[in-house]
Amino acid sequence: MATKLRLKSQKYQVKEDFSYSVDVLVNHGIPNFSNVFSYNVPEKLRKLKTFSLVSVPFRNKNVFGIVLSRRSSTDSSLKSIAKVIYPSAVLTQEQMNLLHACMNRWGGFEWDFLPYFIPQGFTQKTEVVAQRTSIARKVVRPELKIGTNFFDLIELIEKRIKPAGQTLVVVPNLKILNFLKRHFGSKLTDYGSHLSQKERLETYLKILAGTPGLIVATRSGIFLPIAIGAEVIVVDDLDFSNYETRYPYWNVRDVALLNFENFSINFYAHSPSLELLRLEELGWLKISVNQKSKSNIFFSNNRISWQNLVSEGVRKGSVLVVIPERGYVNAIVCVKCRNIYRCACGGRLVQVSSDPKRYCYKCKSSQNNVPCSICHEHQILSYKKGIFKVTEELGKQFPGVKIFNSQISENLPKSGRMQIVTANYGQLPISDFETIVALNFEKYGYQGNLRSSELARKNIFDLLALGAKNLYLDVSQDTYFAQIALRNQVIKAAQEELAERRSLNLPPHLRMAKLECDAKFVEVLKEQNFIFEVQFVQGVAIIKFELSNGNKFIEFLSGVSKVRALKKLKPWKLEIDPLEV
Repeated sequence: MATKLRLKSQKYQVKEDFSYSVDVLVNHGIPNFSNVFSYNVPEKLRKLKTFSLVSVPFRNKNVFGIVLSRRSSTDSSLKSIAKVIYPSAVLTQEQMNLLHACMNRWGGFEWDFLPYFIPQGFTQKTEVVAQRTSIARKVVRPELKIGTNFFDLIELIEKRIKPAGQTLVVVPNLKILNFLKRHFGSKLTDYGSHLSQKERLETYLKILAGTPGLIVATRSGIFLPIAIGAEVIVVDDLDFSNYETRYPYWNVRDVALLNFENFSINFYAHSPSLELLRLEELGWLKISVNQKSKSNIFFSNNRISWQNLVSEGVRKGSVLVVIPERGYVNAIVCVKCRNIYRCACGGRLVQVSSDPKRYCYKCKSSQNNVPCSICHEHQILSYKKGIFKVTEELGKQFPGVKIFNSQISENLPKSGRMQIVTANYGQLPISDFETIVALNFEKYGYQGNLRSSELARKNIFDLLALGAKNLYLDVSQDTYFAQIALRNQVIKAAQEELAERRSLNLPPHLRMAKLECDAKFVEVLKEQNFIFEVQFVQGVAIIKFELSNGNKFIEFLSGVSKVRALKKLKPWKLEIDPLEV
């Protein structure tokens, strides 16, 4: 049978008119590869502005991009912008300047930082806000206020609020944010990951438009597009929540200081970080101290036990019990030989609830009725009890007393008799307590971590700042940290730590980096004249370098990363200014 003939229709390609070309910061997701590419702008999309959000073709798909600059000419060899997602600027020139300053300090590329700057959710239907006009400001030295209690923080905020301007307060956790919300009410606008995507975007646009008022935000709020000349207050810069734990490992304090020429920077804490104390020694930062603790302090070798203090405390008011561990039971040991139970994969066995079933915290496999690997005993002992286990045990120890776990509910009851509140260090509920009991306090003070003593000092003065009549510290009275609490001289204690760090050539007198690399590369590192010292431990190079050589160090390792990427080698993990060493 004959095949039917078909006429092939010929498509006519309309030649598109281009207005100009632009440089676009493209979010292509390829590590160690340039982010900036040029595109033609079709006539129908000509109303683009600098820093507007667009969709552009890259390889075989469309990706997000931000317009950086405009050129009057076009190039026929260039691809064209696919569509405009948001025609106005999604960030300010000051934010872009800060972005590049962060890259110079911690390495990485623009899109490593931009997700912290710009919230998700921009669409073509998003309300367009007008761009602000930048103004100059008089540069003054940053200040640190050491307070007695959290009402000193409220006093500082009230002093810094400008009715016609913006005041940004960056806090480490929601407990402090909610404390400030209870005080300032509708005068306060909050921003952080606790909000929905829609709420975050709406708040961001109001701030971008220059709407005056008090803004309280968690960690990433330090990147918000506040107006030049605004007041910025960073609360407790040493708190671990103020450090980003993923690449590129930035922290709130240093981001704020990189931006000090644009804003009036203030810090608030109950104990200073050594980085800020060093800046005060250099005359670059001012410190004012207002500390007058009135707590009676008890220790583990005093005659009165913490259980007696709790019993007395609940008759007069609320009692706070603080423990370091989260979860339920974070380690299980053999009753007979005290061997820690482990899974075949190496992970510790844990208990996640009152259900006696055991699991490996690493591979999540069930591990019931497993005998001790050393003495083959089956009896176990709970070790490293978490907040849920301690809360459960307190309910049994003090029958008739209401027990509240602050991890479960942010809305704790008002202070009153016959109630106990449990909390983790660093997540203290701000309320009135008759007695505070700080259990297993030695966990923070006697670790090999570089910041262990600094963190222990911070925890002591955070506990004192709650203003309880009685404070029990679970350490002996003759220990270093007990003496810090009794002397109640926070600056002197911090100065002693700073002097010790100087004698050992440790941060903040030098900067430090951790690089997971080959042993052979260590010799290359030691050859660089801008590197002070290199130690290699279990596949990780611990590198020290002078503060003035930071840019050289970043440029060197960026070059190494690009070479490895071109050779299709696995990237090395780099952490600069690590929180824990």
